[in-house]
Amino acid sequence: MSILHERGHFVLPWHKGLDYRCMEKDMSPPVRDKIEREAYRFAVEIMMPTEVFSDDVRNRETSIDTIDYLGGFYQASLEATSIRYAQVHPGYCAIMVVAPGEASKPTDMHMNQLFADAVKQTANIVNGDSQDNRRLMIKYFVRSTRFNRYFRPGTEIHDDNPVFQTWEAGERIQTELRASHFGSSSSQTYNAECMPLGRSGKLLVLLWHEDPEPRISFEC
Repeated sequence: MSILHERGHFVLPWHKGLDYRCMEKDMSPPVRDKIEREAYRFAVEIMMPTEVFSDDVRNRETSIDTIDYLGGFYQASLEATSIRYAQVHPGYCAIMVVAPGEASKPTDMHMNQLFADAVKQTANIVNGDSQDNRRLMIKYFVRSTRFNRYFRPGTEIHDDNPVFQTWEAGERIQTELRASHFGSSSSQTYNAECMPLGRSGKLLVLLWHEDPEPRISFEC
């Protein structure tokens, strides 16, 4: 992903030679964000082409096992694959990543910090820097087109929430979660899978529910 991201800067026409004409610190934040976002999208499309990846998602059950399989098949990290998975899923599906500390902005830009964050958090754990006394919150949230609810990054995950308990135990579970677990007044209930993301200190949560209005096909 990192290699293709940098390749995107070389391939995308208006990125070419930009770093020779001006320093990164001289660019305005919106321009810099736009450049990084476009390079990320280039990398994702090369690694996990929309049309082919969408077919692979559609032909398999909704689960973290499917995300894990696709990550191996497309040679992408579990976290990057889960983001792409939620974006192209044809049904009601979303993923969130929860972690101690501050939330990330809900944009494509967070992908540029994934690897650096993982290295930093792993070092903290190895050095005995426990993060248990810090707040657990939604780091970012990505949903399919049809998933009609948005859980805002920065929303705190309290200790009576099954997500918090799963994160604390460091175990993978299948359960049901309510929208109210994430601060919503809705009575909606979701199928859910939660899985720790290695030693990064983060937890991946997959949410989905069945189509309330199944599509009817007619044969001539």
